Parts: sequence; structure tokens; C-alpha cells
Amino acid sequence: ALKVAPQGGEEAEMLGKLRHPNIMPVYSVQEDRDSGLTAVCMPYLGRATFRDVLDNAFAVKRPPVGSQVVFDTVQASSESPAAADKPPLDRILRRGSYVDVVLQFAAQLADALAYTHSRGICHRDLKPSNVLISFEGRPLLLDFNLSSDIELNVQRIGGTLPYMAPEQLELLVGEQ
Repeated sequence: ALKVAPQGGEEAEMLGKLRHPNIMPVYSVQEDRDSGLTAVCMPYLGRATFRDVLDNAFAVKRPPVGSQVVFDTVQASSESPAAADKPPLDRILRRGSYVDVVLQFAAQLADALAYTHSRGICHRDLKPSNVLISFEGRPLLLDFNLSSDIELNVQRIGGTLPYMAPEQLELLVGEQ
């Protein structure tokens, strides 16, 4: 997958420092100084997000009981690899309840966030659409463009209002 963004070098540099099974890895980064564009090359692991899972899970009046909604969402949102290349689904995703899956995702994402924080990086835009669900059903943190990094002295303000931390909202309101 290729992400092209204006002045995306800092995001790529932050992501390049992170090696965790629940954070999208970066293969390479190219910057074009003339246009100001940065291209970040990452593996293509699907396009289903946790937002898609939530949309499908609560499209009906009753919440889901089983984990099938996650599998169905990944299959519907992504052209999966050939059957021989498909990684096996996690046991909880195959046989667990919807609550089991959500708890497993939460634990994996909490571990990924603790890892980023231990390296001086704060995501600052955590929301369901910034969590990719890979072909095998593994949640991966995406989109570090609003992240802060102690080493780079990078601080950005912004985000999606319903998901913003109170201190970020206060900064935005205070600037008006």
C-alpha cells in the first residue's frame, strides 16, 4: 500500500521507529522536495477497519453474539489473498463471542499504545477508522499524522471531534 501526503516525512519517521505486531509497518519512505510530497510504502493487509466492523455489528437492532461479524466484515471489505496464502484466523476470531473479539482487540491495541508511549510517541488520533483489521483479523494502528514525538519535538493539534482528548479540545477552543 502506498500513502502519499504533503510533508509526511515526520509521520513516516515516527512509524519507521516502531516495530510491533499491532502497528502498521513501513517498508520505505521517499520524499520529493520539489512537490513537498512524501510516499510511504507499507504492506497491503486489507482495507477493513474497526469502524467497518462496528457499522456491520450494529446494523441490526441487536448486538452480535458471535465473532462471525468480524470475519464477514474483513471478507466483504477486502479482496483477500488466494486461499493458500490466507493466514489462519485467530482461535478467538473463529470460535469466540463478539465480546471476546472486542476484548482481544482492546488488549492488543493497548499493548501497541503502551509500546509507542515507551518510545516517546503519542498517537493522538485513535478512533475506529484508524484501526485496520488485517486479513487474519489482527488489529493494526494506522495514521500517525497527528502523533507527537518527544525526539522530533513534533506537536500537532487536530483530530476527529468525537474522539479527541479533552486537552486537545481545550487547545483548539483556546486558539479561537
